[in-house]
Amino acid sequence: MLCAGGMGADTNSSIPNRGVRGDESSFPQDAEPAAYDLDLHEQIQHQIRSLGWSGEVIRQFMADRFEGKRWAALTEDERLLLLYHLRG
Repeated sequence: MLCAGGMGADTNSSIPNRGVRGDESSFPQDAEPAAYDLDLHEQIQHQIRSLGWSGEVIRQFMADRFEGKRWAALTEDERLLLLYHLRG
């Protein structure tokens, strides 16, 4: 702990293998990533191809339905819902 004059021992300096940014993460993280559903991904790709949509059109379609999210930010449930919307 540092005193007002800047003198004193740094209580964290003797802790080995301590990360530079501290012990707490700054955002929530899943303990384990959810399993990726390759079959669902392929179904979505097939549906997009059959619609003949460009990358920009599908990005806007997803953003309009999922609060501005892009593909990487969608949960598996949202991806299933995306497939439902694409087929509708």
